Amino acid sequence: MVPQDNEWNTYLQYEESEAILSCTWQIPFDIQIQMHGMMLNVWKETRMDTTSSSKRVSSERWKQAQDWELVLWESIERKKGWKLPIWIVLRPFFRLLGLPGGARDDYNYWWEEQFGYYRYLPARIGNYIELGCGPYTNTRLILKDREADYIFLNDPLIRNYVCYKHTWLAERYRAGDVCIDPHPAEDIPFADESFDVVVMINVLDHVRDVDLCLHNATRITKKGGVFLLGQDLTNQEDILKYPHDVGHPIHLHLDDLIPHLKDFSPIYHKNLTRSNGRNPDAHYATLIFAGQKNLSST
Repeated sequence: MVPQDNEWNTYLQYEESEAILSCTWQIPFDIQIQMHGMMLNVWKETRMDTTSSSKRVSSERWKQAQDWELVLWESIERKKGWKLPIWIVLRPFFRLLGLPGGARDDYNYWWEEQFGYYRYLPARIGNYIELGCGPYTNTRLILKDREADYIFLNDPLIRNYVCYKHTWLAERYRAGDVCIDPHPAEDIPFADESFDVVVMINVLDHVRDVDLCLHNATRITKKGGVFLLGQDLTNQEDILKYPHDVGHPIHLHLDDLIPHLKDFSPIYHKNLTRSNGRNPDAHYATLIFAGQKNLSST
């Protein structure tokens, strides 16, 4: 049943996604109201599917999710009041000590740990790309002890993200160390077998067409190259808890992903159970996969 307008606050308190719950303290109240309104609009307008797997959504639904994502990150970037001077003073110490607070973080340190700190990747990489890199990137951790000839960072919102101050992405972009690509993963313009390492972590529940994104990610991986895929998985029980999650329109099972990995030999692979995931309340499992593309793949 769709809630009445005067019931929206109670509804949202129950239905909000983990992304908002984990960082609400950083978001100004007026922006919280804006995001809440976006969630209510999705409830009213889209009647989102609550089946346990959905691999494709409309362009309009995807755009809603992208708008929500942009509001979220830009609100976090705009520290106001007492937080701003404190952040200016403390940030250099966080960075010096290598603590997560030194660089804003979207569970990137958690993913690094789950992927075994990427120890199996070579010290020298040729062409490297992260698809759906977000504002804080996994690349900053993957390449902290490695070198790459060419670094590409892809995200539909990346032209916004490179304008954020004091992030690794913005600093590397201003220094000319990275190339950026704003295409959705469905539309990336790169030729087949262009990259030695392709990274797609915490991305597929944000896209428009999962199969096309995975087709492109595996297509641009060189034979002998490495593909890293990290993805939270959702079942019917999870969706019923959060049926109208604005920022995550896609719901995936493990079976939705495995066929796309047939041309890769696992280097590092585990399936995390609910209790070991980063958000056990919302995801029944998490796929952690690093594989080398077979030389015989077609």
